[in-house]
Amino acid sequence: MKLNINTGIMHVISVGMHETQLDPRHVFEKDEDKIKFCIAITDEEKNYLLNAPFNVDVYKKVVAKYAMHALKDLFEDLNNRVGIRINLCEGGSITSPKEYNFRTDELDFTIEIEKSELDKVLPNVTGNEKFWTWAERNYRSRSGFWSFMPWSEDEFIEAIQGKDIERAISMYMTFVFMQSGGYSFNPYEYSIFEAVSGNYGYVDFIDDVKALEIYGKMVAAEAENASIPGQITLGELFPTET
Repeated sequence: MKLNINTGIMHVISVGMHETQLDPRHVFEKDEDKIKFCIAITDEEKNYLLNAPFNVDVYKKVVAKYAMHALKDLFEDLNNRVGIRINLCEGGSITSPKEYNFRTDELDFTIEIEKSELDKVLPNVTGNEKFWTWAERNYRSRSGFWSFMPWSEDEFIEAIQGKDIERAISMYMTFVFMQSGGYSFNPYEYSIFEAVSGNYGYVDFIDDVKALEIYGKMVAAEAENASIPGQITLGELFPTET
């Protein structure tokens, strides 16, 4: 069966892009430094380039692409850990809230799991005091927090047997991930940042013609400087990490 999931209920990676490591201002911080310290363009041109409209929709697609790669690797590791085979389907997209007060960006994706694999979940949690203690601590409704997750044993059994499989399997996989120590440092999450920052630059998400012309002047000046013996280039001042 196929299940539509998102990282709002399966908390294994985050694609939040508001004041996080995936915030474009953080990802392309070195690119902005290159622009600010470039002597080949005027201050007015620097301001224009730095304030050119950033194509957020294209950026989201890029982040989603690498997030799906990370998620595929993560599922492989978790599948090996618990012996439950979950396949990640192609696709994946990011949805963003209008305001970031209570929510953040989420990755929507689809998984495929056979009923025989799903049937392995219940035996793994039956009598598992650690799981139920964790579930109650993280998902039980309390003042200021209304939960829609099946945190009690009766609710979970009902959900995993068909009432709300998406939330039940998401909750279980989040627990498995937490037990693996994933939240102390999330290498899957960090791989998204590395892939985006390593394969794309700030100007890849700028469509403004004038801004691209200004950037072209920067590139031309750097190439000219590189041909002068002893001249330090922008690339040497701000090397790209590998």
